[in-house]
Amino acid sequence: MKILYLEDSPFDADLTRRGLAGADPGFELEIVGTLAEAYARLEDVEAALKRGDPPRYDLALLDMHLPDGSGLSALARVRDRSLPLAVVVLTGAGDEEAVMSALRMGADDYLTKRLEYWTLLPDALILALGNFRTRTALISRPIRLLYVEPNPSDVELLSLHLAQHAPFIRLETIGMPAQALARLPLKGPVSDVDVILLDFRLPGMDALELLKEIRLVRKLDVPILINSGQGTEEIAIRAVKLGAMDYLEKSPGYLQRLPLAVESAYYRSLARRERNALRETEVRLRTIIETEPECVKLVGPGGDLLEMNAAGLAMLEAGSFEEVRQCKLIEYILPEYRPQFQELHQRVMAGETGLIEFEILGLKGTRRWMETHAAPMRDADGKIESLLGITRDITKRRRDEEQLRQHEKLSAIGQLAGGIAHDFNNQLAAILGYAELLGTRVEDNELKRYIDTIIRATKRSGDLTRNLLAFSRQGHYLNIPVDIHRLIHETVELLGRSIDKRISVRLRLEADHATIIGDPSQIQNALLNLGLNARDAMSEGGTLEFATEVVDVDALNHIPDPYLKEDSRHDLSPGRYLHVRVSDTGCGMAKEVKKRLFEPFFT
Repeated sequence: MKILYLEDSPFDADLTRRGLAGADPGFELEIVGTLAEAYARLEDVEAALKRGDPPRYDLALLDMHLPDGSGLSALARVRDRSLPLAVVVLTGAGDEEAVMSALRMGADDYLTKRLEYWTLLPDALILALGNFRTRTALISRPIRLLYVEPNPSDVELLSLHLAQHAPFIRLETIGMPAQALARLPLKGPVSDVDVILLDFRLPGMDALELLKEIRLVRKLDVPILINSGQGTEEIAIRAVKLGAMDYLEKSPGYLQRLPLAVESAYYRSLARRERNALRETEVRLRTIIETEPECVKLVGPGGDLLEMNAAGLAMLEAGSFEEVRQCKLIEYILPEYRPQFQELHQRVMAGETGLIEFEILGLKGTRRWMETHAAPMRDADGKIESLLGITRDITKRRRDEEQLRQHEKLSAIGQLAGGIAHDFNNQLAAILGYAELLGTRVEDNELKRYIDTIIRATKRSGDLTRNLLAFSRQGHYLNIPVDIHRLIHETVELLGRSIDKRISVRLRLEADHATIIGDPSQIQNALLNLGLNARDAMSEGGTLEFATEVVDVDALNHIPDPYLKEDSRHDLSPGRYLHVRVSDTGCGMAKEVKKRLFEPFFT
């Protein structure tokens, strides 16, 4: 605060300077000892304002008794020229009349030079400057008052009083109710009137009838006051029920009470509108958040879940927020991803933002991949109070990415296998051709057996190359009708020679249509390998089951099979399918093995 201090006593000036400096080093004090010096400083302020520069001072602190005049003269200069300075006067004991004169002239406060008055001065100056700035803001944004009053003398009295004591109220007067109704809109907001003041006795209709038209018929949202020279409690109650904000009786002191009533009605109405607007905004935001398809959540400093929308509750498989209220969000995150989330939470609570991917386990056991963008949520003072997280379910994206990686890996291995198979086949063709030629020229039976063994081994090696070519998608597949039930019976017959007798094989072939188009050797190879793997998983014995059924896959890609998890579904066209399932009671696969299930040559 920059202060112009008019004080002729060096002793008092030094006490004031020390008192302010000890209270707050932000006080800047410039001391002048005469009225003439004060006038010169005020002229500098006036010249700065004309140039568009900010004033040199915020407040004038004036001693009342000076060698060349009174501090009231400096006060008059400040107020007459509308200088934007708060004014506080210092008086001696017994100067009540001077104090009253100063307040009438527009002083913001006064302080008596009693013992240790400088200890009270800092708070008094801060309060005075705050009040001055508030009053200045009111004058710069006046309250527009529409006064409906047929009596010219009442209008004149109020006009004079407001001009002198409440210049922030701009008065507009109308004498007739019909004129008032013509002045106001038929509906919608009232943009050019802040408060309406109705005299009770009006020609043609009383104030209550006019109030009813404005409030109940036109439904105009503007605060209304009613005044009356001979009011009763019954009239006051009826006025309030019809929507009047206050009822004033024209009794002694009425003019002094009216500005405060107008100001109170205006700000109460303003506060109500702001509350309503805030409530509407809150409802809109709540609707947006609740209908948002992605999870929106607030997480407290300790990790507690404070709020979550419907989409987030669905991801956690919770029926209502009560199921997860005050739970730690980290409880739903799989353990291997918790350190990353805790690190992100700490960074956000320190003011940063971040993005993280992790896996969660819902209340019903479903695993989902999540991507969360987190940012700090601040209160009205700018203090970080929680983490705001926007989370989307990226399970399908992660699955698609994993399938793409597997496809690319298999494609690369397939190209390699195809190249090897072609080169190896060329070598086998040469070996087989020369062996057959050699067989036609050899007479010795023992040598013929050797040649036959070479030919058989070469042909078996040819089967290997055909398997490699099939894997690389470069070989030729058969595309013929295949009876799956017949293939399963053949597979079981082959397995019967190689599996432990403690393993029972069970068939549940319920498909009424078991014929498909495909390559029987490829299908039987798959069934045989599944059976051998099941044998290896049941070293102590168990049950191996082959089952078939016809299923309908719907547009949502739902496969009616309790053994299939949601994250193991594939994109299938809707329609009827033959469903083949091979299951066993063995030990199953470890998680690490399952990840490499479809890698060629892994097992």
